[in-house]
Amino acid sequence: MRHIKTAACLMAALWAGGILGGCGEVESRDRLWGVTSLSLMEDGTVVVADATEGNGAAMHMAGPAGEDVSRAVLRPGDTFRLWDGRHVVITYTFLGVQEGRALFRERTWHRPPDKPVKQAEQTETRISVAPYRFGG
Repeated sequence: MRHIKTAACLMAALWAGGILGGCGEVESRDRLWGVTSLSLMEDGTVVVADATEGNGAAMHMAGPAGEDVSRAVLRPGDTFRLWDGRHVVITYTFLGVQEGRALFRERTWHRPPDKPVKQAEQTETRISVAPYRFGG
């Protein structure tokens, strides 16, 4: 059933004008978890920087090629990942820019410390975020 829903969502997205259209609600957020800044560039890319303090500072960031990075330049379709090494993985896929906001698909995998891996929970959310910078 999930494949039918995914296929229907993809068809709706294509019909509605590409990857930014269709497929349910888009949640508006002030920031991405574990990311200290997000900049929109004139060429349609987005630059994200790993948090070094505050929320998400203990998480590792992997860029589009899977390498450890402190910042990443993303083109539409690129993915970056944050993880704590044991219990949480957050994957952000950059979808594009719409009305001055970056659009992402956020996939979260979370396993409570007292549960086996097969009882991990997963969520997927489409989100939009305006450019921001925390700290200096």
